[in-house]
Amino acid sequence: MVEIFPLEVRLNAISGIVSIIKENGGSAALSTIANDSKSDIGRLFPIIEAGKILKLFTVNDGIVSITKLANNKNTKEFRDALRDNLIKAEPFNSLLGHLKKTHSLSTTDMFDFLLKRGFIAQINRSLDITAFRRELVGILIRMEICTYNQKKDLWRPV
Repeated sequence: MVEIFPLEVRLNAISGIVSIIKENGGSAALSTIANDSKSDIGRLFPIIEAGKILKLFTVNDGIVSITKLANNKNTKEFRDALRDNLIKAEPFNSLLGHLKKTHSLSTTDMFDFLLKRGFIAQINRSLDITAFRRELVGILIRMEICTYNQKKDLWRPV
């Protein structure tokens, strides 16, 4: 079964969970993380799942532990490894493969590509594309995976 990175999860949310777990000695119960983050446990599940996909967390019997990667003190090594893990994760892997073939895509084209492949659900298309663009900027630009021309609404692989 292919694990799909939850697009609604922001990287800073994952970073916040890493910090909480570090403050708790490298591992913590979900209830402790919920309490320390002032979040409902249900809201933590996609964040924890995203961290697992990025190889930052392991989970065993409700205990979340950070990995060596999450504990890495070298910022460049951490960022490079995180970027590599993002590129390998779905839906980014499929999206980047398609983007490399086409050389550039609009946000709507990227959204439609992922929608057709079942990576995202169709709800309110106009609102979803706006949120989708915001999430892509937060991930693909921040991690230097793509460039984005806002005037032309075009994404290109780095």
